[in-house]
Amino acid sequence: MTRRGALSVPPGTDRAAFTLPEIVLSLAIIATAFVALLGTIPAGLTAARGAIDSTVVALVVEDAQNQLKGQLLTVATLAPLYYDQRGLPVSNGAAALPLTAQPFYRADITIGSWPTQPVNTSGLRPVRIAVSWPVDANGNPVGTGNPKVIIPFAATPLTGPSWPAIDPTYAPKIEF
Repeated sequence: MTRRGALSVPPGTDRAAFTLPEIVLSLAIIATAFVALLGTIPAGLTAARGAIDSTVVALVVEDAQNQLKGQLLTVATLAPLYYDQRGLPVSNGAAALPLTAQPFYRADITIGSWPTQPVNTSGLRPVRIAVSWPVDANGNPVGTGNPKVIIPFAATPLTGPSWPAIDPTYAPKIEF
């Protein structure tokens, strides 16, 4: 006698279910897919680190260019600028080490001269910003491949060629 509403299964009748080989095969497929997904994590982390470095280097170069404004437009190598891992300045270029925070990026700025001056560019000077990372506690680049980014550009003085005639003590300064 059976209860009302209960399914009756006659003895010897097979129930519908997955077999052990089917379960093992499905687990193998899932495990293979999972291992493939885990294999993409290092590539993703490397790409993310590269994107972070590119963003911070853009901040470092922008700040270095801002530091150049108002500097005398003469051949010179300026004091290095130091930045933390977020791209925030930890020195203004004049401060000696030790710094207020651990530096990670270093920007070296060089104002050069042309081997042959380009035509109609009497005040134009080549400028080079070289960014290195990581740096040690003394601010020196660590590892190979430094500087990792070099940005060359040209800077011009704020004034025209007639200023020395107007003010003999005038010294041209960088303006962008």
